[in-house]
Amino acid sequence: MSFSKAESWRRKKKGFLFECRVARMILSIFQNYLGKADVKATPMGNNKEDIILSDKATEYLPVSLEAKDHNRYKGLYDIYYQATKHKPEYEPVAVITDSTRTNLVLAIVDFNHYLKLQKQIASLKEKNNKFNSTLKEESYFVPIAVKPKTIVANVTIQ
Repeated sequence: MSFSKAESWRRKKKGFLFECRVARMILSIFQNYLGKADVKATPMGNNKEDIILSDKATEYLPVSLEAKDHNRYKGLYDIYYQATKHKPEYEPVAVITDSTRTNLVLAIVDFNHYLKLQKQIASLKEKNNKFNSTLKEESYFVPIAVKPKTIVANVTIQ
């Protein structure tokens, strides 16, 4: 399908604006961990990832993002909205595949929900890193096994 230069530019701009929206969503969820330099939309015309994540950002969000603003995916929304009606108190997940091919089974969730899950993982990693660095900075006595009135072994972590 061939488009005029004006139509091609309009489509690229529409895609770029959506990529900017996705980048803002990521930054709003990970505001305690990341800054504007860590998450950027790819400039129009580049054939790279749609959202460029810094090394620091990929520690918290280890993903490759492809952002599309199309109306051809209407069927996917129908599947997702059908999932919202089953049990409204739970997070809806649409699960899809193309059984005529050897395609993966995909889960479709609300992007904000996905980011919040990733933020919870990042928070756990951060707590674990702080805990481990504290163990390294201070000396702790840790009994390995205890028998009645006897310590079988102990380790001092320094």
